[in-house]
Amino acid sequence: MLLLYTAHHLVIDIDRKRKDNYRFMSRHADDDLSPAVLIGPAILLLVVLTVVIDLAWVDGESMMPHLQPGRTVMVHRLAYGLRAPLGNSYLLHWDKPQKNDIIVFHSPVDGRLAIKRVVGPPGAAIEAGNAVVLVGGEVYDVPGSVADRLKLITRIPDTQLFVVGDNRDGSTDSRSYGLIEFSSVRGRILFPRISSIPGPVR
Repeated sequence: MLLLYTAHHLVIDIDRKRKDNYRFMSRHADDDLSPAVLIGPAILLLVVLTVVIDLAWVDGESMMPHLQPGRTVMVHRLAYGLRAPLGNSYLLHWDKPQKNDIIVFHSPVDGRLAIKRVVGPPGAAIEAGNAVVLVGGEVYDVPGSVADRLKLITRIPDTQLFVVGDNRDGSTDSRSYGLIEFSSVRGRILFPRISSIPGPVR
């Protein structure tokens, strides 16, 4: 009887300790969820969204059929380097755009953001004739003024790119305005994953 009585109280004591421990841990868990703890991840997310990632939406048909109008895109701002907070320049750069990268850049025509595919990365061979240019094994029709400028070089300079829209008949790109500056590149596209639409890219 004594053994059973002791065992019975032992079980009760263990249960009580478990409950007390649970209450203790629950109380401290609530303490851990303080505003400071919640603000930390929020600040980190804000930094990522403002420094690493840009969100934009496609306003135009120049990249159809791969990017439809209204499609949201994520732009990796650190894909090629660290840009200056103000102005079109890089403080540091650790990579260069590669052929077939889809990039967002400031248009040399009006400064607005544009999205195109890189067909002539830095260092690529280029050959211009009368109103045509050969880049990356493909021939593109270009205005005579663009062809005349490109006749002066045989390779794309390290600081420039030749970009074209996937919708060749509905895109204003390097075929119209020539090479773009690497310093104007805002980042490389990461395929759409977010539905919010904060700003346009044409």
